[in-house]
Amino acid sequence: MLDKQFFQDEQFHPYLTQNFLLFRGHRGQPDGDEIYKKFSVRATPTVMVVTADGQEIDLVLGYDPPPEKFKDTLEKTYHGENTFLNLMQAYEKDPAEVAVLARLVEKYRSNFAFEKMAEFAQKILSQPERARQVMLPFGKDSAEVSAYELARFAATYSGPEAVLEFATEFPTSQFLDVVFGDFYRSLVNKEQSEKASKVFDQLISKFPESQMLVRSYLMYCLSSKSNYDRGVELADRVINGNVGKIDRYFASSYANILLEKGDTQKVEHLVQELIKNNHEQTIEIEMQVGFYRKRGPRCRRLFSTAYLQLPTAKAPISVAGSC
Repeated sequence: MLDKQFFQDEQFHPYLTQNFLLFRGHRGQPDGDEIYKKFSVRATPTVMVVTADGQEIDLVLGYDPPPEKFKDTLEKTYHGENTFLNLMQAYEKDPAEVAVLARLVEKYRSNFAFEKMAEFAQKILSQPERARQVMLPFGKDSAEVSAYELARFAATYSGPEAVLEFATEFPTSQFLDVVFGDFYRSLVNKEQSEKASKVFDQLISKFPESQMLVRSYLMYCLSSKSNYDRGVELADRVINGNVGKIDRYFASSYANILLEKGDTQKVEHLVQELIKNNHEQTIEIEMQVGFYRKRGPRCRRLFSTAYLQLPTAKAPISVAGSC
């Protein structure tokens, strides 16, 4: 999608050719494999911006449309705004500057370099008083958060107990949904699963209507093929407490649980409610509701047709019969 919407779109060619020398590396080819290894590319698409001598300036992992937004990101990188290169140069000048350390934590987190993220988070936590005073904008709404809270958030990747500590200390944090959404990893980790289960019980008692926390548990149920009844019980409580505000990612996991149990009637009701309350995002819902991906072409056609034919938010949907 990035290639088609941006790199192959002629409206962006003048900007690209005037400011960059373009090269595309493919995994499985000598040049591409060398690039993947040199820059530790973890996923695609990854756009690397480097100097003429191969020094990394920054990277952009993933693609979030529209392409104009991606161009803005590249322009900021071109002008040296918040890049790995200028942040590391600032860090080398003053390794104790909390604002720089916080920016590096966020950069490494957004690129899934969790070991480096944890390393710089510990540098922040070694000076907690200063870290609590430094406020920085983060998130889509650019709400300010302290460097200390950010570093504590980064520490949650170390294990389930750190998640409980963070949720207890910052129960209204803007990072809480991310923390709860990632808790699935602890639940399915063989070395952490026992502790994670105990921590989950404590978390769900404190946050009974958290969609992301319950979604992590639903994903664990699907992965382990167990605990479906408890998953449904928790999910129903979430739905009752979030009428009209059901997240489609949560709904997709719940729908899969219901289909595993063979409860197609409940799936029908869930999808109707999801579309009714998110009708402006019909196509996105169709892409995210996970059950059609597992249930074959009939389910895919059935749900896609229902979504795409929605003149309003009230088109009938049927899931009767085998998918």
